Amino acid sequence: MTVFLSIVIPTFNRATDLELTFASLLEQDYSHYEIVVVDNGPSTDGTRTLVERVCGRHPQEVRYYRTTLAGVTYARSLGNLLARGNVIVQVDDDISLLDTSALSRTAAIFDRFPDVDMLGGLELRGQSLDDVRAQVACFGACATADLHKQDEYQKGIGRVDGFYGLTRGWPVIASQPEGLYRIDACRSCYLAYRRVVLERTGNWDGNYTRVGTKGSLREETDFLVRARACGFRLYYTNHVSFWHRIAQRDSSLPPRATKRNRKVQRDYAAAHSYMAVKAMLEAREWLKLPVWAFVQLFFGRSASPGAAILIRDGKVSALPFQIIGFMGGVWVAMTRDRELLQSAEEWLLTDSGADTEAEGSA
Repeated sequence: MTVFLSIVIPTFNRATDLELTFASLLEQDYSHYEIVVVDNGPSTDGTRTLVERVCGRHPQEVRYYRTTLAGVTYARSLGNLLARGNVIVQVDDDISLLDTSALSRTAAIFDRFPDVDMLGGLELRGQSLDDVRAQVACFGACATADLHKQDEYQKGIGRVDGFYGLTRGWPVIASQPEGLYRIDACRSCYLAYRRVVLERTGNWDGNYTRVGTKGSLREETDFLVRARACGFRLYYTNHVSFWHRIAQRDSSLPPRATKRNRKVQRDYAAAHSYMAVKAMLEAREWLKLPVWAFVQLFFGRSASPGAAILIRDGKVSALPFQIIGFMGGVWVAMTRDRELLQSAEEWLLTDSGADTEAEGSA
């Protein structure tokens, strides 16, 4: 079976970073793929001009869509609906693949291992490519059995505990050839999954835009937890690596993903509470809910599970945001009112010059 990859890239006013992401994709030695760019703003910084230029220079197919739906979760959902491939790859607009064979390795894993339903790669961060390549060398020198000890590099990857929080260290659940490790959750900056996962699990939950966040926190864990409940397996591989540049639109703002960023802390508190409460109620884990609430209320600044993982300095009160997330999770679990997009057309801009489908390259 030929694995056809649909690479979904959500973006908003990051033309410079998107250009670097395109550059790493164009170097790939795998040709059976398409790129679906979803501009959820839409952007005003020349993103469309960039995509059209790329389309004109390369033979692959690139499709570019614009929408006014705010939030990266909606962009991912629209990309899922518009994708044509049998494997969908969610790619952030600020990553660079570090190996020209990254896509071919991804396709080969899905082709050779039928029980691999979802796949995450090795995320590396640094100020320069030299920093990142030094980390790659470090991982290459480590025995694969020791990869679960590399948590200082791989935040956000690992096991999901009984209260739907990520454990700090992630012991390997099971391993296979090709450097595959069974895990529960990973980041969505490079996350691949078979189309059947999307069909049975449902789309990404857009309600994260209603609980104090634009859907950039915990929405991937929500999707992966629901997929796990449907019997799908997620694996991690260090054979597919990428540099996550963590783009910033305004250099005067604090780093977008630092623990000291108060907005990130508040959004995390709301989003995590929403995800955990909804998951417990939908799984009918009634007794866990009061225990989780007790831990959040009395130990929330120093212990997991919960938003306390980020909130340590006591400068940000997470409780109001946790309450927002808590109530949102209860409401959605009771009403089944998940914001799962079923159709893309009604959300796309179709006015003159607002929406384009270009045949060209990725």
